[in-house]
Amino acid sequence: MKLLHTVLLFISLYLYIFILQAGWKVYCLHQSLYTQYMKQKALYTIFIFVALLTGPVPCYAQGNVFKNSVSIKQQNKTYHFTRSFDSLYLNRDSFAIEFETKKYDEQQKKRYATRIAAVTDQALVSLLKPGQKLANIPFFSEGTGLAAEEFGYGNLFIDNEGHHYITYTDEQNRRADLVSVNGELLKLRWHIPLAYYQDKDIEFSKLPLVNFSLVIFNDTNLNKTVDEGEFLVLFVTLC
Repeated sequence: MKLLHTVLLFISLYLYIFILQAGWKVYCLHQSLYTQYMKQKALYTIFIFVALLTGPVPCYAQGNVFKNSVSIKQQNKTYHFTRSFDSLYLNRDSFAIEFETKKYDEQQKKRYATRIAAVTDQALVSLLKPGQKLANIPFFSEGTGLAAEEFGYGNLFIDNEGHHYITYTDEQNRRADLVSVNGELLKLRWHIPLAYYQDKDIEFSKLPLVNFSLVIFNDTNLNKTVDEGEFLVLFVTLC
């Protein structure tokens, strides 16, 4: 029974990826065909329901919950995420990321920061798992934080060996815009007008990529280790 459950689960995950990516690409190009996409997605829902009925969820699928609040905003749409791995379909235009973190305090050695990487090598993304040391992840290891401008990063650097290191101390020492404060938690916004790829600034409409991974990590206990619920991986498709 466990073997049957595992097989069904893997088939369901494959169907999910296929339907979500292929179906949404059709939507991007031919919105009139979206009804067929919804029928396919309904079929997937039935299939995964059957898979879950055959037995308990295996350990590698448990705890797949992202505990921090992150949303992506583009034009009049807002996307929220609660799982550690998810898909995101964006128009080839500017967008903004809103996320929560705590205040960066160098004197108290409370160096809270949000690390955001945009990578194209999926093999590197697979290194991001609970228990992994940041030193073992090429784009999050020490010394890979990208240089920022006075108040943060202007563009999204797509680089397999670096990340955006976003902090907030006060209005004079910040790398993102403050949206709101809720106790110790700060909600910050990073507006991204352009990409930086292959050593040059480039508009998303001209970016020679269709897919990349957006990795967002908050080391909430400052142990320089990836823990459950601290990371979010978005598999981005540009329409």
